[in-house]
Amino acid sequence: MSDTPGQLLLEHFHGAATRVGATDTAFPHRAEGYNLLVLAESMYPADTDLCTAWAKQTYTQMEPFFASGPANTVWSSGSAAVMSR
Repeated sequence: MSDTPGQLLLEHFHGAATRVGATDTAFPHRAEGYNLLVLAESMYPADTDLCTAWAKQTYTQMEPFFASGPANTVWSSGSAAVMSR
């Protein structure tokens, strides 16, 4: 088992990416803002439940700070299940 079940990545969208129209490319997210990645992974199958629980708990705790709009979530434990809002 690893010492920590996961990590967070916070990306700041700004600058040139925000000066392109939402319909000008296949990537419509053009307003200045942030993207949060909650990542939990392990080389050890025994850690799967711990990592999944940490990722879901962290996501839930951060959700009140999310702006409205699309969110893509993938919970994987062998076979991927994709949820979107």
